[in-house]
Amino acid sequence: MNIHSDLYPATVSHGLVRSRGVLERLLSRSALLTALLFPLLGAPVVVASDMFAPLGGSGFTAVLVEDGVPSFVSVDAISARRLRARGVEVAETVVFAVPSTPQVVSTQNVPPIPSVVFAAPSGPLVAVVDTGLDVSHSWFSGVFAGHKIQGRSVVGDPTNWLDTNGHGTHVAGVVRLVDPSARILPVRVFDASGFGTDRAVADGIVWAVENGARVVNVSLGGPARSLATERAVDFARSRDVVVVAAAGNYGDQGSPVMYPAAFESVVAVAAHDAFSPAFFSNRGAYVDVSAEGMSVWSAHLSNRVVLMGGTSMASPFVAAVAARVRAARPDLDAETVKSLLESSAVDIGEPGRDDVFGWGAVDADRALAAAVGVPQLPAPVSAGALSVSLVPRLGSVLMRAESPVSAVEVFADGMPVFSQAGSPGPWVFEMAHEAEVTVRAVDVEGRIYEPFVAKVSPKPVPSPKVSVVRRGAKSKVDVRLVLPRLEGRTVLVAVSGEEEVEFDVPRSGKSTSVVYRLSLDRSRPWAVRACLFYGSAGMVCSVSVPVR
Repeated sequence: MNIHSDLYPATVSHGLVRSRGVLERLLSRSALLTALLFPLLGAPVVVASDMFAPLGGSGFTAVLVEDGVPSFVSVDAISARRLRARGVEVAETVVFAVPSTPQVVSTQNVPPIPSVVFAAPSGPLVAVVDTGLDVSHSWFSGVFAGHKIQGRSVVGDPTNWLDTNGHGTHVAGVVRLVDPSARILPVRVFDASGFGTDRAVADGIVWAVENGARVVNVSLGGPARSLATERAVDFARSRDVVVVAAAGNYGDQGSPVMYPAAFESVVAVAAHDAFSPAFFSNRGAYVDVSAEGMSVWSAHLSNRVVLMGGTSMASPFVAAVAARVRAARPDLDAETVKSLLESSAVDIGEPGRDDVFGWGAVDADRALAAAVGVPQLPAPVSAGALSVSLVPRLGSVLMRAESPVSAVEVFADGMPVFSQAGSPGPWVFEMAHEAEVTVRAVDVEGRIYEPFVAKVSPKPVPSPKVSVVRRGAKSKVDVRLVLPRLEGRTVLVAVSGEEEVEFDVPRSGKSTSVVYRLSLDRSRPWAVRACLFYGSAGMVCSVSVPVR
């Protein structure tokens, strides 16, 4: 299996033998998400460890959608294959770890910080998806008083969201300082041992959105593009929630693209130090804005105020500014809020956008002034009903707009799956599994169509059939495949114990009968099956046949 740290799902090259042990070792090196708790070397108060445990894959995560809300289920390899065959999205689970809790190494040079007293907040709900919150800290006194919604842990006991690490409390404290009116919604996604998965992060984001968060801060990430986290971010976008994430602390290690910050709808935040680049802050085309992140004072465990650094500390500053903008202009959608943060930022790098600071340093006053200056949006003008035809085919559905359309978005069970702009249509989108499809579009004059909603139930695709027709004297085995009349990539999978060999089978057009010769180690028992990949997400496999 060729594993890529920035791609999912991984693909298998022609004739490549893989074993579970090799796969786990590859995953431990390339599919690792790590929380962005960068050590602040030489800081007078706090040093965070940069030791990360070598972690491997932890099975697979399936994405299930019900009533437009995604949920995430851990499955084994066999279940993953079966779910994929039914059109369910499945990818390898990504495991990540929190470094050890920051330790106080010196109290020298600690500035006198008076006791901070905050009024009970009443502003937008800001979710902090992290290590939880030390609610006993004086900075958060009254934060939950009178509020029905409280924090949650998506690992272990759902009611135990108390922070035992300190990172989440520090991040929440930055939000509290920048926007005292914001209500904090702590979501713990790390277990007591400091480990977590992308499934937990995705669950935390979805839960926060479902429970009223208007802004979600995610001060963690890694170089593996997680399917579960991406679907959670897509869900937040569909519910008009601003997601802000740390850009990463590997600027001196090649600046690998970090997720979830690199997802398009997320506000990716780099860190600067007095308008100079923080040496650890990631650079890249995905960086949107920057904020102070070199030496940040904030709350910590045991009612302390400590100094920490990292893009983890820059991200909540921007999340708090986004909350202030949403409080001032609740009519602005999440995409407009992101644009305001970018357009009002102070350009502290090269003119215009650059890969170090993005559009520049976020400034709360400038962002609020820009928000106030945005004119109220006029009420949408209806262009009438959108005419869409659904034509079932083998394993897919053809949808064609019969009215003039200049831009269109398609959602399957609430998740965005297709978009196109700049063309008057007609346009085509194919699906391979049952779903409730929603089409939103505007006409050539900019008028909004009434959403089109329909249940799509494609006809099932017949499974391929495979049989062994001839066995050579040594390692040669001829296999006959009978395939449905449908174009798509055909793969033969040979399994022996924990090893698998996958072969791409060439086809001529829509031929239904193919004989393919395999080279196998005949000293061991093997079984073969055929899988056909079709449409945008469909896959169907035959039963396994033993090679005796």
